[in-house]
Amino acid sequence: MRKVLGMEITTTEDSGITILSLKGPLNIKVASEVKARLGKILEQGPVKLVCDLKGVNYMDSAGMGVLVFGLKESMATGGRFAICNLDTTIDELFKLAKLDKIIPSYIDLADAKKDLAG
Repeated sequence: MRKVLGMEITTTEDSGITILSLKGPLNIKVASEVKARLGKILEQGPVKLVCDLKGVNYMDSAGMGVLVFGLKESMATGGRFAICNLDTTIDELFKLAKLDKIIPSYIDLADAKKDLAG
């Protein structure tokens, strides 16, 4: 686990799926660090990656941009990318921005892992 400006970033592996768990506000202050962490994971080649947002209580446009980056880079390498455990307010924000149409989102980590494992 690494803590950056109030954001806890943890990376784990489970059955061939990489899980990036975030806790704290995903905003412009931490966006570059989270993007760098995503980049390091994705440079390994095609991976199945889930961003678990269970601990994210606030997200701004920089945070949304980081997740779009994760999706684009994952697709470019032939991998898969998903998010899970969105806070109700953040879920509404994703719907307003139409990101729910492009980034696969799951209610919980178990559902995300089940889909990515298949």
